[in-house]
Amino acid sequence: MTSSAASSRRIAIANPFCWPEVRRGSERLLNELSGYLARRGNAVSMVVSALDPARVVTPDGVAARVVPQHRGPNWPGFFDAKIGFGFRAASVLGDGFDSIHCLSHFDGFAAARAAGRPRFVLHCVGIPARAYFRRLPAEWLMFHRAMRAAREVLVISEAAREALRRDWGREGVILPPPASIDLFTAQPKPPPANDILFSGSADEERKGAALLARAFGVLRRDVPAATLTFSGAASDATRQRILAAADPDAHAAIRFLGPGNVADLPRIYAEAAVLALPAIWEAFGMVLVEALAAGTPVVGCDHGGIPDVVSDRRIGRLFAPGRLRGESDNVAGLVVALGEALDLARDPETSARCRAHAAGFGWAALGPRYAALHE
Repeated sequence: MTSSAASSRRIAIANPFCWPEVRRGSERLLNELSGYLARRGNAVSMVVSALDPARVVTPDGVAARVVPQHRGPNWPGFFDAKIGFGFRAASVLGDGFDSIHCLSHFDGFAAARAAGRPRFVLHCVGIPARAYFRRLPAEWLMFHRAMRAAREVLVISEAAREALRRDWGREGVILPPPASIDLFTAQPKPPPANDILFSGSADEERKGAALLARAFGVLRRDVPAATLTFSGAASDATRQRILAAADPDAHAAIRFLGPGNVADLPRIYAEAAVLALPAIWEAFGMVLVEALAAGTPVVGCDHGGIPDVVSDRRIGRLFAPGRLRGESDNVAGLVVALGEALDLARDPETSARCRAHAAGFGWAALGPRYAALHE
């Protein structure tokens, strides 16, 4: 789709790092949003830093404005590559752009300092809790200035909007990160099995991999054919911690795929009976949307941004977080949620419901809202 009204718009999308040198949600959104706006006829520039500028990958029609990356000593909380980007990117963002989309408070700070005071939106892709900045005074100052200068502050979930209101006294607009779901919706959904899938970094304790292993050991007493698969980073120490959390009798039913190939994810998600993300402090939960797009029901913790995705009991289940000690401790609640989600997986109508729900988080649904911010 090309918008004639947007053909003359000069738009910058800014972030300290870029895809695929750094592979996180904000870097992926940087890449996909730049391409989406360029296809609509805008003159789009990605303003980023990179260790090797020659390897910066941009979508068709998108220019790269690469800021030199700080490579000297780092002083946590006071100066590092991200903070350095906040100071160095101001000169680039003051180059006459009609609109700027900042994916972090570092580039938001740069935009607030840029010549000509350009119009920019600040997109908080995490949960902007004041406690996060307690030991990061430089970041606190950057976030505060960016938030006050932005014409709009965007957040990606209701939990994030509440944190912005409670801790900073500013209202935010909820705009989730769109998911590229076409490859997942095109993946055939095989007959239901009993495999429970965890997708993400098991090395992050808050993701709840050990909690899931404990719940899985309990679940197998009622569903002995159940299996558990971990897809994503899991160090040797993490694998041992996961196995130690599960009943010894369940060890043979647990497998680790490792990070693997991104191209295999649609098939892995479709082959699972249920995807479980028992994480706390999750800003959104993109893997949940991708699993739903593959026709797979999901289980998530009723914490952070996950309830924004798992908002219909016909496509998944939530469980209460319980006490938060690095991760949730509600094993019993997770066991019940997993059992009910396995029942959902056996319902022949669940797959279509999951895919219809996921469509609301795709680019076709959310892309026009992003375009409206800048066009």
